[in-house]
Amino acid sequence: MRLQFLKNNMKRILILSLSLIITSCVDPEDLDFSSGFFCQESPEVESKNGLYYFKNERQPFSGDNICIYKSNGEYAIQGEIKNGLKYGAHIQWYENGQKMSEVSYIDGKEEGIATAWYENGQKMMEINYKDGNEDGKGTEWNEDGIISSEAIFKDGDCIKGDCPE
Repeated sequence: MRLQFLKNNMKRILILSLSLIITSCVDPEDLDFSSGFFCQESPEVESKNGLYYFKNERQPFSGDNICIYKSNGEYAIQGEIKNGLKYGAHIQWYENGQKMSEVSYIDGKEEGIATAWYENGQKMMEINYKDGNEDGKGTEWNEDGIISSEAIFKDGDCIKGDCPE
């Protein structure tokens, strides 16, 4: 029954899981904001209408987006923001140093292959994006490295494979 539920809801689960990882699974409580870097998770940063700003600033932020773990001084998040929008590769790491996710953006929209990994280093999911929509193959693996679901997307719609009915 659980397997059938997962298969029927694969797209929603895959997109939700990757969206959570993409938007940030890093707990702000674990981050050091004293470094002086712009960090999207900082209490000094706000997102208005999809754009990142320093609080009380009128112009959207442009520059490096770097978040650092308190515990070890290592990167938690690294990427670039242009005119308030994510741009280029954005990478997140687990506190143990293992890569959590890598997603590329153009003008704040996901573009290209987005990948997420389990904390043990095993690939969790991979999906292609075009202009912010899922477009192409999406694959999800379990923690043992076995494929648990696959689907093909076009312009954000699941068209083949483990699609919801």
